[in-house]
Amino acid sequence: MAHVKTIRNCYEKGKEYATMTPETIAQMKKYIQNLKNSYKRIHITWYGGEPLMAFDIIKELMEEVYQNFDKNMCRRVQYLTVTY
Repeated sequence: MAHVKTIRNCYEKGKEYATMTPETIAQMKKYIQNLKNSYKRIHITWYGGEPLMAFDIIKELMEEVYQNFDKNMCRRVQYLTVTY
C-alpha cells in the first residue's frame, strides 16, 4: 500500500493542507494487522511532512503497531522530513 498525497509545504501558497483520510487510516491499520502474519520484526520509517504536521495520526498508527507487535519486534522507527 502506498500513501501518495500532495501535502502543502509551509512556504507554498494556494495549496490545500491535507493529511491521511479516516479511510486511509483504517486501511493502514488493517495493513499493520496483516503484517504480523508475515513478519517477525519490522522497521518503520515515516517520511515526509506528516510525521511532524499530523503527529496525532502517526501516534494513532504507532499505537496500532504496538498492539500487534511487541515493542522489541519494532527494531527501528524513524521520522524523516525533507526540505527542498
